[in-house]
Amino acid sequence: MSTDLTDTLKRLKTEFPYATTVSLKAIPKKTKLADSSLLEELGKLSQLIKSNATKLGIISTPDRILSNEDAFKKQLVDLMNVLFYLLSLVPLFHDSCFTDYFVDNLDQEIVSLILGVHGLSDELLEIVSADPKAFDDASVPENEKLSKFLKERLISIGKIWSQCDRLESLSKRGNLGLLAEYISSSIKLLQDSNEELEEWLEDPVINSDPFGMNDNFSDEEGSDLDAEDEEVSETMIEFVRSLLQKSRLLKLLLGSLTKSIDIKKDTASTAAQLSELHLLHKSIVSNSDTLISSTLMNAEYESDPEVETATLAINNDVKKIIKIVTQLNSSNESKLKWIQVWSTTWNSLNN
Repeated sequence: MSTDLTDTLKRLKTEFPYATTVSLKAIPKKTKLADSSLLEELGKLSQLIKSNATKLGIISTPDRILSNEDAFKKQLVDLMNVLFYLLSLVPLFHDSCFTDYFVDNLDQEIVSLILGVHGLSDELLEIVSADPKAFDDASVPENEKLSKFLKERLISIGKIWSQCDRLESLSKRGNLGLLAEYISSSIKLLQDSNEELEEWLEDPVINSDPFGMNDNFSDEEGSDLDAEDEEVSETMIEFVRSLLQKSRLLKLLLGSLTKSIDIKKDTASTAAQLSELHLLHKSIVSNSDTLISSTLMNAEYESDPEVETATLAINNDVKKIIKIVTQLNSSNESKLKWIQVWSTTWNSLNN
């Protein structure tokens, strides 16, 4: 194996020292796009990197590398060139009309890709350092032959494929598509909360020890902590019913958000609004969980500060979402009707 080949393989690490998302911020902004969009380029480059990695996987055996070293090095350089171009786009994503959550996700996926490339460098160095003759010797056990190297090499190739698929998927989703994916997770959590409320209403009880903590104390220790279900008042049952109505409405709100938002062109302003929506839907789910859990286990829920705080937070989040949706759809009257109807229904439950 020539020193030149070893140096080229090591460049897969030294030329791409981006093992953290923070390190990506040091990439200088030099690239300018003329006839393409960032998302289009991201998709194309993801496919190219996957293609180059596949070609490297095919020719990366000791005998093929050493018998055609120039072709192997060319394939390595081709992969590095595409990686350089991909990384040159990173500052453009950081300084453009993309949301905080999109950029964070992109950075994490790119770092994972680079770490996969680092792994490829290590595995290729091991392969080219191997003695090709060992693989032609019939006396060498099968598990020590070429298959061993191929399986190890495919670990990094597989990781690169996976990351390229994730980056390509990200390029297709964009700001709104990725938000829809995140909101989908929040909707599932709200559905879980709805089911919890429905089950409680079927058998209303207040259990001050829902996790059986008092079972850890024995009678010999003189514990008088036996948990008993407390009697539930009609007032509390009505309150929980109202919680269920509101929770169902919140689920409807989140489920309608990304389907009804009308964004003709991504801008810094729309990116900021979508970023805020991302924070708001997570906040609603978190506060809903606090509100429900603090209520169902507490006969004194009406005076519980957590219940009051969570209720106020949800109402404030809802007002902010209504305002953002109204702003985003201000030019499309038909897309404003649903949020107006929803808002009227929500207000009727909070009077």
